Amino acid sequence: MNFLGKLLMGFLVFCLLAATYFTTGVLKARSSWLAKIETTSNQIADAEEKLESEKKQFKAVRDQVHLENLRWGKAWAAPGSGPAPAADGSVELGVGSNAGVGRGQQDPAKLPIVHVFGKDAQGQSLYLGDFQLTDVRQDKAGGKLTRPVFAGEVESWPRGEYRVRESVPYDYSSTINSLRTLILLAEQNVQHETAALAYQDEHLIASQGALDKRLNELNGDANAPATAGPDVKDGLVQTMRREETARNELVKHVDALRRELSDVYLQLTTTLLDNQSNTQKLGGSVRTKPQPNRVAAQKAGTAGN
Repeated sequence: MNFLGKLLMGFLVFCLLAATYFTTGVLKARSSWLAKIETTSNQIADAEEKLESEKKQFKAVRDQVHLENLRWGKAWAAPGSGPAPAADGSVELGVGSNAGVGRGQQDPAKLPIVHVFGKDAQGQSLYLGDFQLTDVRQDKAGGKLTRPVFAGEVESWPRGEYRVRESVPYDYSSTINSLRTLILLAEQNVQHETAALAYQDEHLIASQGALDKRLNELNGDANAPATAGPDVKDGLVQTMRREETARNELVKHVDALRRELSDVYLQLTTTLLDNQSNTQKLGGSVRTKPQPNRVAAQKAGTAGN
């Protein structure tokens, strides 16, 4: 083999080795790219599935937002709002016709009813009530409650930014009306109980007066007029004690007189018997009978003893 043949043979071997090397690299690269393509395809499929899910969720949320907008109507932020100085249930709103409040209505009698929300000290939403718009200007509006004001209600309304809405959902308004009814019933019960308590207080005062009067009658009245009798000044108890003492003294005196009468009667009876005995001795068989009045006096004396 000549030199040219050896050179060609060597070049051929070199080409075969190079081809083998590059073929192996290409196969490795192909396998790597195929794995990456499979991974990327799976990621794309997952992303498409997630995107579809997100689209469905977005559509559901959008429909829910649209439904809530239909239920609640338009809403406006009203900074610088607060209760009117008259404290009669009126409010001054920091939003007007420029923002669409009042629906462009020029006739005050046809202005709509709006629902106003404020914020309490903790920053929580506070429903103030439904207000009939009474005056709508470019950047201001006025409204008044469509119901009577509860005691102390206006004083509890905050000042600051209010939220004005065209409407509220029926379930909210139904709950609010039910609560208002309960509040009215509770106020009526309070008024009834207050009236009953005042009535009882009147009866208590009258009863106390009657009791004081009866106690004065029993124990005496130090403030009685000078012309009043002793039973009024000293009282029935003291008067009864005094009368009872006088009665006891009288009973003692009567008892003493009865005993004295009994002794005198006994002495009289003894004297009569002695006289009778003496008469019988002087007159023989003459017998003197006791007179009827003497017998009656003797019986009275016996009963007294």
